[in-house]
Amino acid sequence: MLVKRKYQVPVERAIFAMVANRALNPASKLACEDWVREDVHIPELPEVPVQNLYRAMDFLLEASEQLQEEVFFSVANLLNLEVDLLYFDTTSTYFETDEDDPENQKKYLRQKGHTKDHRPDLPQVVIGLAVTREGIPVRCWVWPGNTSDMSVVEEVKTDLMGWKLGRVITVVDRGFSSEENLKYLQRGGWHYIAGEKMRNGKESVEEALNRAGRYKTIKDNLEVKEIIVGDGGKRVRYILVRNPQEAAKDKAQRENTLAKLREELAAIGDLQGEPHTKACCELIAHKTYGKYLKTDKKGQPYINKAKVKAEEKLDGKYLLRTSDDTLSAEDVALGYKQLREA
Repeated sequence: MLVKRKYQVPVERAIFAMVANRALNPASKLACEDWVREDVHIPELPEVPVQNLYRAMDFLLEASEQLQEEVFFSVANLLNLEVDLLYFDTTSTYFETDEDDPENQKKYLRQKGHTKDHRPDLPQVVIGLAVTREGIPVRCWVWPGNTSDMSVVEEVKTDLMGWKLGRVITVVDRGFSSEENLKYLQRGGWHYIAGEKMRNGKESVEEALNRAGRYKTIKDNLEVKEIIVGDGGKRVRYILVRNPQEAAKDKAQRENTLAKLREELAAIGDLQGEPHTKACCELIAHKTYGKYLKTDKKGQPYINKAKVKAEEKLDGKYLLRTSDDTLSAEDVALGYKQLREA
């Protein structure tokens, strides 16, 4: 790739300078130019103009896929890593600018979208990262800021299949677990552990949550219960996980919310006319209080006891599903817990 190009400064030296600067004294590329010239000694690199640093970064971007593969397998061989569980998740990072890139063009990355940094006012990019069970990075991806989690699984799986990693179980969060994505993750002999949304109204989920049975206590303060729903092609293996400490926190938080909600309802009861109607609407539309409310025939809000009981059943729980019957319920629960840590 470098044979036909003429660089004023060897690309390897420029890249080494940027990596050294990032490790020892993180700064901008312009500051890195001064750092190389004035503060450190890098063999065969007395100075490096900033434009050469940018050109070296362009080279890294062009060779990104090959470089990531080479780096990972070098590390895997060095550390004798076994790639059996692969964790994947996304995050977002924003730009301090008021201008978006042009829309509907894949080559432009800075777009407004669902932000995980709580900055919906700023354009962003979405970053995906796959790591091993030890937290060693395997590969990363960057997509436009308006990319949804559901849309990237096929690309990630296709890219990693080319690396011939062997039998792999991919662990993904609830944001990636559409039926289409889970089917795709099973191609080529791969398997998945996926978080399942408990409030999506799916029939199999409701059956799993309502199925009786005892929990088995495992390590890390977790309790697990295996549940099989359906037969044949519709068979789904679920693992319901409960954390007693988190259950206590959820209960306390809900009781605090309901106490404040009762105060709000009492205040509304004393209001008359138009302010009364406006206050009711605001309370019903409230993102925290609204889910616990119903309205009577006159539009007056009151606490929905059935909803409160339904939420009580979910305290400290999360639901997982897996395509691999060889994994124990404990392996599934702890494997998913590692995703959160990773």
